[in-house]
Parts: sequence; C-alpha cells; structure tokens
Amino acid sequence: MSQESGALTKPPVEAPSRNTRILRSALGQALGELDLLYSLEPKLKAEPNGRARLTKLLGVLARHLGMSYCVLLVPSRKLRIAVTHSNWDDVNRKQIDDRLLNDVLPRYEYIVSPQLLEVPQVPPNAKGPDGRYQLLVQPIHGQEGEAVGVLALMCQTRSRPLTQIAQRLVMHFSQVALRVIDESFDPVTGFMRRADFKSLLKRVSARAALGEEQWSAAYFDLRFSEGGDPVASELAQERVLKRFAALLEAQADQTTVLARVSNDKFAVLLEDQDLEQAATFADAALARCEQEVLGEGDDVGVSVMRGVVALSDPRLQEHDPLALIQRSCIAANANEDIMTSSVEPQTQQLDRRVLRELQAALRAQRIELEAQPIMPISGQSSAPHYEVFARLRASDGDVMAPKAFVTAAEAHRLMPQLDRLVLSRFFESIAESEMSLAMHEATFSINLSRQTLEDESFVAFVRELLFSSPLTPTQLCFEISEAALDCTAPGHSKVVAELRDIGCRFALDDFGTVITSYSQLQDLQVDIIKIDGSFTRQLSKNGVVSAAVGAIVNMADQLGLVTIAEYVETVDALAGLRDLGIGYGQGFLLGKPESLGSKLGALSAHPMTAQLLDSIVPRSSDFSMAAGMAH
Repeated sequence: MSQESGALTKPPVEAPSRNTRILRSALGQALGELDLLYSLEPKLKAEPNGRARLTKLLGVLARHLGMSYCVLLVPSRKLRIAVTHSNWDDVNRKQIDDRLLNDVLPRYEYIVSPQLLEVPQVPPNAKGPDGRYQLLVQPIHGQEGEAVGVLALMCQTRSRPLTQIAQRLVMHFSQVALRVIDESFDPVTGFMRRADFKSLLKRVSARAALGEEQWSAAYFDLRFSEGGDPVASELAQERVLKRFAALLEAQADQTTVLARVSNDKFAVLLEDQDLEQAATFADAALARCEQEVLGEGDDVGVSVMRGVVALSDPRLQEHDPLALIQRSCIAANANEDIMTSSVEPQTQQLDRRVLRELQAALRAQRIELEAQPIMPISGQSSAPHYEVFARLRASDGDVMAPKAFVTAAEAHRLMPQLDRLVLSRFFESIAESEMSLAMHEATFSINLSRQTLEDESFVAFVRELLFSSPLTPTQLCFEISEAALDCTAPGHSKVVAELRDIGCRFALDDFGTVITSYSQLQDLQVDIIKIDGSFTRQLSKNGVVSAAVGAIVNMADQLGLVTIAEYVETVDALAGLRDLGIGYGQGFLLGKPESLGSKLGALSAHPMTAQLLDSIVPRSSDFSMAAGMAH
C-alpha cells in the first residue's frame, strides 16, 4: 500500500437529514417553551395585584407567539384584559369580544382543549388590517365545570400559523390565568379579594401620606340576624350580599376600587376624594340599602355599619391600614373617636328592641349555657371536647336569636360584659364536676370577642376564675374568629400571649373566610384551626373545595395545629373529612347542642369514643364498598 493510500483523510461532512432538522427544530421549540414556563412565575409574582398579573401573563404569551390580538374575557369577575399589536390600534375590538362571548363561547363551552378556527376577515375598519386570520379559543371553566370566560388569540394566517405547541401553551396559560383569577377576584361579586386589596391599600396610603395623591376609603360591615329556617336564611344572606355588591358597583366610577375583604365585609377605595366625599359615598350606599338590598320573602334581617377614613392619616403607615379601617367602622358605630376620620354611626334596620332586651338580660343575668360535642374523626384522642354557647332569654321568656344579640352587643361595646358573664356562669356550672373533669380531661371551648381582647384586665379575671376551679388551664380553649384575629392590635396579641402563658389554648374560628397565608398562620398564636362550615357543606359537591380543605390540613400538619371541621351535617361530608385527614368534627350529625349541665352529668356515664363515630359512618377503606352497595 502506498503512503498516499494509507494516509488518514477527514471524512466528508454529511448534511443533516430532513428528519434530523425537524427533530432539532422541535427540540429547540420545546426548550424555548420550557424556558418560557420557568420564567413565568417570577414575572407574575413581581406584579402587585391580580389584574396586573393577568396583563403580564397575556403580554408574555402574545409576544412569544407573535399574536395580533390576545384577550381574556371573564364577565362574572368583570374582567376584560387585552394585549394588542400596534397595527390593531384602530380595529373594533369590542365587536370581536362580543362575538367571542355571544357566539363562539356557547358553541365550545363544554370543550376543554383549545379550538383553532379560521376567520375569513376581521370586521372591517378604515385603518384596520385585512385578510384571513386564525382564531385560537380556549374556554375558561369555573369550579362547577361551567364555562365562565374565554382566552382567545388571533393572528394573520400568512404571518405565523398557530401550531400544536402554541395550542399547548395557550392551554397551560389558561390554567395559570384561572389560578390567578381565583386567588385575586371574589367569585360571587367579582370584586378584588382581601390580599390584593391590602397590597394596593398599603401602596396608595403611602402615596397619600406623602401628599402625592388623594385617596379615601369606605368600609361596610353587614351583620345578619337569621330567620326561623337556617337554610333559607343562608340563601337569603347570599342574595343580600350580591345585591349590596351590585349597589356599590352601580355607585362606583371607573377609578373606584371595590373589594370583598371577608364574607360579609366590603371595602372601597376612592381616588381624588376627601373624607367628606367618602362619607357622602357611604351614606348614599346606606340610603339605597334599605330600599334595594332586602327582597320580598328574604328570611333574614340585616344591619349595616360603615366607617370612612382619609388615607393621608399618618397612623396608617405605622399599622396595618386595613385593620385600622376596620377599627374606624367599629369606632364610628360605637361613637368613639379612635381616628379623626371616624364619622357618626349609620345603621339600617337596627332593632332597638333587641338592644333593650340584651341590656335587661345582662343586668338580670338571664343567661343559659349549652354545649355541643367536638368529635374525633381520624383516630385522635377521644377525650371529651365541647364548645360552649350562650343563650339569652328575653323578658317574655323566649330565647333571643344569637346573631341578633351579638350584633347589638358588638355595636354598643357590650361584648366584654357578655364574655365575662358567660365565663362566670360556665365556672359556676363546673364547680361540682371535679371528679368527672379530672377523669376525662374534658376540654371546653368558649368564644371571645375582639373587644374583650382589648381589655388587658381580662387576663387577671381568668386567673381568678381558674384559681378556685377544678378546671386546669389546659382544659380551657378560647375561640377567636379569623377576621377578629387578623385585625388585632398589638394589645390584643399581649392578651392572647398572657393567656397562653397561663396554659390556655386558642382556636382560630371560621378559618377560610379570610385568606390567611402560611407565613401569617405561623405568626398567629393559636393551637387549633376550625375550618368554616361553608367548606364542609360544599366538600362532597365541589372538587376545588375538597382540594382547598386538603391544603389547609397539610398546612396545619406542618405547623403542628389541630384541625376541626364545623357544620358536619351529612354522612358524605363526614367521610370526605375523614379521608382528607381532618382531626375532629362538629355539627348536628355528631351531636346537637344541649344544656351544659346535662353534658357535665353524662361525662362519666357516656364518654365519647371512636366507636360511636364508626356507628355513623364506616372508615375510608370500607366506605367505597358501602357506597357502591347503596347504589
């Protein structure tokens, strides 16, 4: 072999095959898609509120796909967010949006995946674009599976056809959009939720304090008194809340910010309005409330308290602004001058007869105590646990509706007197039950109001009661509503801390009615969270609610907190709570309220056991079989 023939030569470079080029292109697109998704969350978190996050979301999607028009329409949340290419500035986009909601969405409301449509021609306009377009429609579905809105994108067919990757991205972005919508906007009213409102309030109050802008705020607290039928009353309350929200919306202009900060509390931000103008807005709402909020046949009574503040008040920078706005409402109703922005109380349908009866009942100490069992449902300790309720009797001997007298007591600063009377009567009742209490280590939960937490002498009052009682401090649990604890001042935290130092425990009641984050829950001085009954009632009907309760249980487990579900009224709800790992339950299915004396007398004879619960519903391993056999 010659030297030339044996020399090493560089092999010729072959051009990549067509399949290789397609594979490389697909891989590059997939990597680009992953980069886009990984970078999305930090961008959204940097935005101050839900509307800004949704705008950012659509902007990222439209730029990545090169869209001419991208719009998110959710009428029930009052959302229309659009991102438009500059060459579409003169296009009649409202006409397109109307067609999307009225013609396109009904046709695809039960479709989960995005639908690609050919549009022959965009509605003509003098300066608008012309030609054929592609329209990608992604229905947005609510908690019950109903179509509540649409995410739609349009682009010219000749410029950049919408590929399967684009369709997959749109589906993913629609899910992110739905998550942001649920986090930021109330499903019943469409108003801003509490967390976003607090963030906005903090920013605008800082600007107002510097004199850069003028803002004021109004706060409305609706207090309900139920009729005879609890179910009818609950439905009536929901109707009233919707009407009140509609009333506020009708009064608002385009710059007004409306928020539902808890179940029956609303807040309004008014731009370029001083305190007097805010009071005018609030008074006008209350004047219309009497004529428009209650409908014929509504089995419920309602009173409305309101307060207004000027956001230029420097104290808003030193404390939680929303908490102080809430306090201004209470102060206004109680004729206190806590803040200079407080105004005279305005209430609708306040029953003066209830107030007179309440004052008379407190003077005569016409109070009766009832106890309702709290049952273990996931294998926890079976030591008896009861929640104690107060019943007041009117002068005619009838029992007063609890919500009615509590509303009056809160409005007239009588809650501390009522709370002390309940505790005194409770300790009198257990004075002769030392053996039974020691045997069963029974725990008793008693509600405390926000007003009582303001009274630092209350700690000494509790110490004195415990000193001469068979009850140990660890057997006494105080329940505080989530809304009350959320807006407590530093003095409240001191009362809670001192009672915990004694050994008393604390439960966070109505958990879920106010959005509390993991970090906030860590800071709260509580041992137990009681999941609001609205979650329990929807548990077996709504997968989203079930997932939310599961997340609450997981959060509580990580923090070492006990979980109790309220309003356990059906076997299905109980089985669902057990499967989710809820520790305890309370409701008519597990036991109705009875006189405290009868419960104390029955402690030794009939201790609560897990077997009693198993007689009501089988454990999760057997439940599916039992349910199947029932069908």
